[in-house]
Amino acid sequence: MSRFYAPRSPAYFQVGGILSPTAQSYVSRWADRDLESAMLAGEFCYIFDAPQMGKTSLQRRVAQRLREEYGYQCVFLDLTRLRGREIDRQQWYMGIARLLSRGLKLDLDFRAWIEERSFLPPVQYPSELLEDVALRQIEAPIAIFIDDIEVVLDLTFRVDDFFALLCSYQRHPQLRFVVAGCTTAIELVRDLRCTPFETGKSMTLDLFQMKRNSPESADLADVMDLTPFTTGLGECVTDPQETLAVVLDWTGGQPFLTQWLCQLIAEQAAADPRWPPPTVPRSGWRTWFSPSSLPIGKRTIAPIISAGFAIGCCKMTMPWKS
Repeated sequence: MSRFYAPRSPAYFQVGGILSPTAQSYVSRWADRDLESAMLAGEFCYIFDAPQMGKTSLQRRVAQRLREEYGYQCVFLDLTRLRGREIDRQQWYMGIARLLSRGLKLDLDFRAWIEERSFLPPVQYPSELLEDVALRQIEAPIAIFIDDIEVVLDLTFRVDDFFALLCSYQRHPQLRFVVAGCTTAIELVRDLRCTPFETGKSMTLDLFQMKRNSPESADLADVMDLTPFTTGLGECVTDPQETLAVVLDWTGGQPFLTQWLCQLIAEQAAADPRWPPPTVPRSGWRTWFSPSSLPIGKRTIAPIISAGFAIGCCKMTMPWKS
C-alpha cells in the first residue's frame, strides 16, 4: 500500500465539484489575488469561463478571506434554483429577493414585506430589500456572489433590467457584486446602455502552468505556486516535480483534468507498490501510464486525458470574457 492513502482521509486530490477553501489540493491562481483586490476596491467583478475551470471554488475561497480578514458578510445566490420556463418575471425577482433575505439572515417577515410591495415593478424587489432592509440591519460590507448566471438564458423573458440594477451599484460604498458563469456578456445583455460589464472587472482563470505566459514571467509574482500538487504527488512518486510537468503536458493545465490525472496516479501507486519504478525518464511516463497499464475501469478516461492539451489550447483562445 502506498503511503499516499494511509495517513490521508479524505483523498488528497478532488475530482469535480466545489473545492472547499481548505482543500489540500487547491491551487491559488492569479485570479485569487485579482478578485480579492478588485472587490476591496469596490469593483463590480465577473468571471466568464468554460465549465470545470474552478469559478465557484475561486469565489468560495475569496469569500472566506473577505470574511476572516476584512469582516465582510458574504452571500451566494444559487440561480439554478430559479430556472425553468414556468417561472414568470415577478416570481423570478421575488426569488432573488428571497435568496438575498435568507442568505443575509435578515430579520424580516418576507411574505408580509413582499405583499406590501406587490404594486412595484418586480426588479425593485431586490433593490428595496438591499437598500431598505439589508443596509439598515448590516453595518459590515456585503459581498454578493451570483453564480451560474447562464441559467437566465433559459428564462422566457429578458433580465436586462436586473443587470441595469447591478450596474447602478457599481462603486457602492458597502455593496460588492460578483457574477460568474459559462457565458459571455453579449449573451446576457442586449441593451449595452445598461450593462455592468462595460466598466466591470473581468477575472481571468489561468490554466495551471509553471509560469505566466508573459514577457514579465521572470518576476516571482508571475510564478504559479503548484506546491499543493507536488505535495500530494510526493506521497506516491519519487520525483513529484517531473511527474507534475508530465501531467500538465497531458492535461494542458485544465484544472479538472489535472486533479483527475493526479488522482489516478495516486490510485495506481496505491494499488501497485512497484508503480512507478524509482526512476522513470519523462519519455517513459507515457508507457508506464498508458491506457493499457490502467485498470479496465479507468481506461475510459485515457481519451479524455489525451484531449487535455487540446482543451488547454482552446481555453487560451476562446474569448470567454468578451
